Formats: sequence, C-alpha cells, structure tokens
Amino acid sequence: MRPYNAVLPAPVVHESLTLSKQERADALKAAAVSGSSPARSAFAAFDALTTACGTAQNAINSVSFGPYPISGSCTHDCHFKKFTWSWKPDFNGWAPFSSALSNMNIASVFSNAFSPAKAFVAALPAATADLTRAIDDILTIDTAIRNAGGKATPAQEKTLTDAFAAALLAVQDSLVACNGALQTMSSFTSGQQSKNGYLQNYSNQVQSSIDGCVTSEMNNLIGKAPCGRGGITNKFNGIKAKVSNSIAALTTPFDKVNAAFVTAIQAASSVAGALLAVQSQYATVSGPIREAKGLDPVSPVRMIKLDIAKKDWAQLVAYAQANLST
Repeated sequence: MRPYNAVLPAPVVHESLTLSKQERADALKAAAVSGSSPARSAFAAFDALTTACGTAQNAINSVSFGPYPISGSCTHDCHFKKFTWSWKPDFNGWAPFSSALSNMNIASVFSNAFSPAKAFVAALPAATADLTRAIDDILTIDTAIRNAGGKATPAQEKTLTDAFAAALLAVQDSLVACNGALQTMSSFTSGQQSKNGYLQNYSNQVQSSIDGCVTSEMNNLIGKAPCGRGGITNKFNGIKAKVSNSIAALTTPFDKVNAAFVTAIQAASSVAGALLAVQSQYATVSGPIREAKGLDPVSPVRMIKLDIAKKDWAQLVAYAQANLST
C-alpha cells in the first residue's frame, strides 16, 4: 500500500486594473502617514520579506515528511496463523512547501511593478525642460506684443498656438506616464493581497490531505486485519503525529513570512498613494495654462496664470522625486 500523489491547489490571484473609490482613499492615507520615502520604504520592506523567506526555506529544509516505515504482525486462530503487514509512505511529494513559499517571495515582482514609476520619475526633468521652454516662449511673445502696441502678428499668433500646445502636451504626456505607473502598482497590490495567510492555509491543506490518506489506508488495513487492530491504529496515528510535528516546526517561520508580506504590501500601497497624490496635482498645472490660453496676450492675469502653472509644476516634481525616488 502506498499513497497516491495529491495535487494541492495553487493560490488564486485576482487582479484589478483600476482603483476603487475606497482603494484610492486608502492609498492616499497610506502615503500621508508614511514617514519616509514610500518607494525606499517599500524596497526595504520587500528586502525584509526576502530575508524572512530565506529563513523559512531553511526551516523547510530541516523537516521531513517521510518515509515513515511501519509494520506489525499478530497471530490468530489459536496462534496457528500469523498476519503480517507493512507500509512505508513518503509524503515529501505531498508537501512542496518550497514551491508554496516561492509564491510569497515577490520582491522581484514588486520591482517589475515599480518600473513604470521609476521611468515616470526619470522623465520628469525632460518634461520640466519642455514645459519651461514652452511657457518662456509664450511670455517672450506676449512681451513683444505688448511692446508693439498689443496687436499680434500672424507669425506670433502661430508661435503662441504652438507654444501652448507644447506646454499642455508636456503636462499630458507626463500625466499619462503617471497614470500608467499608478495602474501598474495598484494592480500589483490588489493582485497580491489574496496571498495573505496563504502559507497557513497551505499547511492546513497539506495536513488534512496527508491525514486523510493515512486514515483511509488505516481503515482499509483494519478491515482486512483479523487481529492487532489496536496496534495498527497506534502506528498509523504515529505517522499523523510526525507529520503534525513537521508542520508545527514551520509555523513560526511561516507566520514571520506572512507578517513581512503584509508589511510589504502595505508599503507598496503607500507607493500607489504617492502616485495618486501626484496624479491629483496635474490639474493645478494644466488648468492655469488653459485659462491663460483664453486670455489676451497683453493681460497681466495671463502672466500670473502661467507663473502659477510653473510653480505648481515645480511642487509636483519635487513631491514625486521625494516620494518615488529610490
């Protein structure tokens, strides 16, 4: 008699492509309470998760799930007949904890999810140069128009149209990059959250699966045994106890992995919160530019609007670099 190979279910991951209203609120809250750069804190948290997984792997390597050789014999029919039995199950194939652990060691997955945010931040200096150049062109032409009596030439009108378009395009392209980074990070966090408690549930599944097999084999043997049923029960229960002890040895390291995992996902949520905070600032830049576009070149309000846009852009860039740089 030998156990069949049981295939335990892999974790089911659901991915959400957008932030719900509650997720957006949670993300902003996470960014607000973060004491240091959310990006740096997140990478540190995932490093800690990797360390916890390494410790857990050492624990896995130190335990065994077989083989468990047991046997017994007894006499019956006035000792004229002897009943002998043996079983040597090996449940190591039933307990692929290393594979289960790898599902929790997601530092590289986070790093990939962070790549769009990294690219977004890296592109900010170029976007700043494009926006500054466009606004400076507008202000230069506006000054020339005022000095010439307030009437723009066709060439100046075209230059202004092109400059406003360039300014808005610089802001829009940066916003698109920010949205993509936020989308990727929010998908990562929502997709990974279902793994909270995964190792604990997996351990219970392994225990239950092995116990079920041992019980089934024990009952089959007892049904055939003409004697010695008590000894059979004791030895089969002994296998269950050994399996339980091996799984118990993994409880503490697995709990530490789960705690590190929860911390890491919360840190990743703070990154999403920082991106969301940046995203919300774009309207304060594009809005004044559009308002300035609708004003007369000689209007002093136009210069004020463009100045507001430049200052708000500088604040946006400073916030993004402070919170998303690694």
